[in-house]
Amino acid sequence: MRKYRSQKKEEFQRLEAEWKCLEETLKELQRQTASRQVRRVPGRQTMDPRMAEVLAKRTSHLRGDVDAQYKLACCLRDWVASQPPTPGLTSHTAWIHSSLRADPDARRVGLQWLSEKLYHTSHSAVPHHPLRGAGDAYQLAVRTNDGVDAPITIVAIEFHFQFDIVFVPFETVVGTLEAMGGRTTFVMPDMVALQTVESVGDTLRYSYGVNARNGVSMRRVTNVFRNPDGTRAVMTSAMVADDERFPLGPGEIRSHGFGWYVSNARCRGYLTRAGRSVAERVADSITTVRGSMLHYTPFTTDGVISLEHIGQLFGVDHHDHRRREDLIAHVQTQAEAQVGDTFRQHLRALRHHFMQTPPSHAS
Repeated sequence: MRKYRSQKKEEFQRLEAEWKCLEETLKELQRQTASRQVRRVPGRQTMDPRMAEVLAKRTSHLRGDVDAQYKLACCLRDWVASQPPTPGLTSHTAWIHSSLRADPDARRVGLQWLSEKLYHTSHSAVPHHPLRGAGDAYQLAVRTNDGVDAPITIVAIEFHFQFDIVFVPFETVVGTLEAMGGRTTFVMPDMVALQTVESVGDTLRYSYGVNARNGVSMRRVTNVFRNPDGTRAVMTSAMVADDERFPLGPGEIRSHGFGWYVSNARCRGYLTRAGRSVAERVADSITTVRGSMLHYTPFTTDGVISLEHIGQLFGVDHHDHRRREDLIAHVQTQAEAQVGDTFRQHLRALRHHFMQTPPSHAS
């Protein structure tokens, strides 16, 4: 905990130093401007209206930056001071369990930070995608705890997939994946409709969806990162666990985790266990898409849901099994079948969409 507080203290000091640096820069610019005015017009001070307008805009912009940095630093300071001490170290990935603040400035920075952190983490988490062959394929694994300190249970479901899109320009594939990903998403164990709650810029979105069949909800931050040469695009998906603006309500079951789609212009894409989609262009009109998703066990205000409840989500009755290991194996079988059906249906819908799109040539 001391290490955590020390890190937060260093982060606050760094932000405070940046704020002071910006203030000094503003003062220096003001001194330089005043000095130039005195040298140019020893008597009466005048200034070209256009220069005055530019200076006013620049000064306003700098003041805005200083105010925003100071406000964010104060917000982080107050948040760190308000956190109760943690009983011990946790094995969870710290950044994916971050809290989204309600403060607008801190929230905007948090949304950007989450998606960028996921994008950069994806390059190092798993060096090669587990599906390296050609054609449509998917792989699902149910992850469990070690069962030593607590009864064995499911802690996450990991899903990898890949497919090719042919005779469709690369940018068309990426744009369609982005559009369809903004309308629907996987919420155990179905595809559900999404509604956009917040947008920052053209690609960064915060959306919400709920599976009406079982009540599992999801709050998701997505973003798209494109290579400058137009040969690669990555869609990240961070499923938020804690949000001050939308706290977990009584009876709510919230899914959380991360993933991505990677679209590449060459057949050498890779993915990690989080939420990223990469599309690669194999030829002018062939794109390879590989993706990975990691869904942690949903939780409620009472904590993580039980193994029996997880079985319910996939239509498995725990009364049919005496051993927890048998129940987990049955959930794995059901999850593979249901997620596989969802993947194939989504892929058919995607290809049907492209069949209805007039053919064009990639630039």
